[in-house]
Amino acid sequence: MIPVKNYWILVPRFIASFYMHSTLAPEIENGLAMMKYVANHPHYFKRRELDEDTDEGTDSEDGWYIRVFYGFLLGFL
Repeated sequence: MIPVKNYWILVPRFIASFYMHSTLAPEIENGLAMMKYVANHPHYFKRRELDEDTDEGTDSEDGWYIRVFYGFLLGFL
């Protein structure tokens, strides 16, 4: 580390951190809302064309967990 003689550098750092926080807060809130939606409504991530599928080996939960995980991960990122 480089020693500092005065601490005036903290003023722009404080302003920049406040600006970044105020800019990114809505993005974080949107991500949390998306993760909450996925956690509360996982049944919305089932396959849409399941009623039209005639294969006997197809289950209603095929790929369901990975779709829920991807939805949650999208909100997390």
